[in-house]
Amino acid sequence: MTVKLLYGSGMRITEAVRLRVQDIDFEYKQITVRSGKGNKDRVTTFSSSLGISKRVSAHTCTTSFATHLLQRGTDIRTIQALLRHSDLETSIVYTHVLNQGGHGVTSPLDDLGL
Repeated sequence: MTVKLLYGSGMRITEAVRLRVQDIDFEYKQITVRSGKGNKDRVTTFSSSLGISKRVSAHTCTTSFATHLLQRGTDIRTIQALLRHSDLETSIVYTHVLNQGGHGVTSPLDDLGL
């Protein structure tokens, strides 16, 4: 996706690294590049073929990270250490999204796609 972003917008690597969600205008399909070459701001195009379809924040990414680790069976204490939470209760918040059938187990029937 990084290559698609660079090619589709004409951005430089350093510009892409500094890109913030609020710099993307989904309605007008444009990106505001802040402090680009020559330390100037500019507006460039945003390709609709990129995997970005809605606004996300750093918190959204952290929540998804923790949730996916839990879904893969990672221990809650490991997640606590990875996210540097001093209190385990802060990490336990992420378990609310795992409320699936009996004891958080997905039915094998769902894997068959019937």
